[in-house]
Amino acid sequence: MNFLDDVHCIIIVCMKNKINILLVSPFFFPTNTYQQELCQKIKEISNIEIEVLCYQTTKVVVNKFGSLKIHSVPCVNILREQFVLPNYFLLFKILKKLKKEKKIDLLMTETRFFESAWWLPFLAKKWRIPSIIIEHCASSIKSNSLLVRVFGKILDKVILRFILNHYSVVACSNKAVFDYLSKEKVKNLRLIGTGVDINFFNPSKRKSHKGKIRVTFASRLLPTKGVDLFYRSIKPLLSKYLQVKFTIAGYGPMFQKIKNKIFNDNNQSRVELIGTLSRKEMAQLYADTDIFVYPSFHHDGIPNVLLEAGASVCAIISSKSGGSSELIKNGKTGILLDNLTEKEIREAIEILINDKKKRLRFAAALRELITKDYQWSFVAQKIKDIILKVVGPL
Repeated sequence: MNFLDDVHCIIIVCMKNKINILLVSPFFFPTNTYQQELCQKIKEISNIEIEVLCYQTTKVVVNKFGSLKIHSVPCVNILREQFVLPNYFLLFKILKKLKKEKKIDLLMTETRFFESAWWLPFLAKKWRIPSIIIEHCASSIKSNSLLVRVFGKILDKVILRFILNHYSVVACSNKAVFDYLSKEKVKNLRLIGTGVDINFFNPSKRKSHKGKIRVTFASRLLPTKGVDLFYRSIKPLLSKYLQVKFTIAGYGPMFQKIKNKIFNDNNQSRVELIGTLSRKEMAQLYADTDIFVYPSFHHDGIPNVLLEAGASVCAIISSKSGGSSELIKNGKTGILLDNLTEKEIREAIEILINDKKKRLRFAAALRELITKDYQWSFVAQKIKDIILKVVGPL
């Protein structure tokens, strides 16, 4: 056997050993940073091929995201930027086509409140392959609407009892969700954690402030993320601290409402509302931020914005939403709010405005914690180990 024959054999063995994953993630493109970064890291360390099926489009489209192929299916928005329903005729047509074109070894999705989570394990059983769901939510659905909250609790019980246990593995992105699902008797739980790119989000990008302090809120502008609460909290501070720049970044259902409030209060010169930013622009905003405030009461895991802001050496003020308390240790890596009131948020902001040493101490301690425990390479290795266990070795 000559050299070319040896190479040919190696290529054939590698192709046979490659694991093909189909990830169904409704909001993967362009907004789901968690899944995007996790998929890229898995591919970097493994002989794994990932294709993605998502819903954010008005027609069938095939896109590329880095080395990933993205199949987009038309959908209808039920709750804007939170819950969508796909065109099921086209969805299952694409699924059939993908299965015919390539042997799929594993089906994967995330978050039990996305409808893809409800049918995927049963499709996996029909195809006789394993399935994995990555779960972020440590509570039932949070909303300002009582009707939505009641419906969410009923829905959660149904999903927990009749759907999650059909998955081969339920991978938890934080300890809070692991504990919540354990109490609800969900089986096959694994804790994988979450991560951030500490080289991309870092303080070295910071520009000169000329003595000014920047206080920032950044997230999807949903009612439950706390943007309205943030704005109400800072209003009395706008005339008191003229050396402080206040910024709200992000887009969503609350954007126009907040914009109108700022305009009606004649605060355009004091509160910067900047809408959607690219990943590069967000990294710059974090680097230029001194105090990051996240008064969310959403059904969060560990929010990406806290990891990104923390990696960028911001001093953080956060609610106890989801798994936030795993990252923000009160008085050590930031300020963790006991009560989500305007007064408590405002007082916490004032403490950090007036105490530079405390700001810097909290920010440095948080960056150190994130560097030690919250890097994508750690998460990717854990999910790779799970994949190898349920599918088989490469």
